[in-house]
Amino acid sequence: MVGKRILAYLDQDGPRPHDTPETRRHLSFRDRDGGYELTGWLDREATEILRAALSPLAAPRPGTDTDIDLRTAAQRDADALVDLAHRALSTGDLPTEGGERPQVVVTISLAVLQDRIGAASLTFGGPINADLARRIACDAQVIPVVLGSRGQPLDVGRASYTVPTAIRRAVSVRDGGRAFPGCSVPARWCETHHIVHWADHGPTSVGNCVALCGRHHKLAHHSHWRIEMANGIPEFQPPPWLGGPPRRNPLHHTPNLIRIRQ
Repeated sequence: MVGKRILAYLDQDGPRPHDTPETRRHLSFRDRDGGYELTGWLDREATEILRAALSPLAAPRPGTDTDIDLRTAAQRDADALVDLAHRALSTGDLPTEGGERPQVVVTISLAVLQDRIGAASLTFGGPINADLARRIACDAQVIPVVLGSRGQPLDVGRASYTVPTAIRRAVSVRDGGRAFPGCSVPARWCETHHIVHWADHGPTSVGNCVALCGRHHKLAHHSHWRIEMANGIPEFQPPPWLGGPPRRNPLHHTPNLIRIRQ
């Protein structure tokens, strides 16, 4: 740090024109160990912009209301970068590609989606397992594509939202944006999770949906936490090794809401 300050004082006009950082900036994705390794270089201004955007998203957040965030600083930054991209995709403010909004595309057969055995594929990321595909499909546009015996597309249906706007709004009001115990993510950044997955014939209704942030949405799909409805309010049953009674989010309580039984 001292050396950088000395350099700044001695070289106040910056690098020479032939050594501009504009020619160095890059970002690369390398397929490795079942995921991707990111490498790159940014100048100080670009790095400051990126870190300022990531900082509030990378703050420690407990997994539940009774534990602490065990992620390292590097893991929190990685999660924050994905969270930032997810929010950018959700707002619809990004430029279109081919006349459509940027979107994550998952290709999977209905049998694999229902049986949870098999693989799906991403446009950029390659193969993924069926459980991950189910989580992505939980709160997404679903476009059915009918394939022929040789895999050729025969019919492409229209995109349809699995969770209509009215149901999404009702779930957000009921859950205060985030239902998982200890979570403080606001409603506009939450996803809508089917308690009984729609591929398992679970209804798309207020009584079968719950608002979860991206991190806890993953937890709901890939852990032993169970979600049950009690008098129209979602409760979270911890895994057996944690024990204890079902939990709710104490950060949001709306005793004056009029609740209509469905």
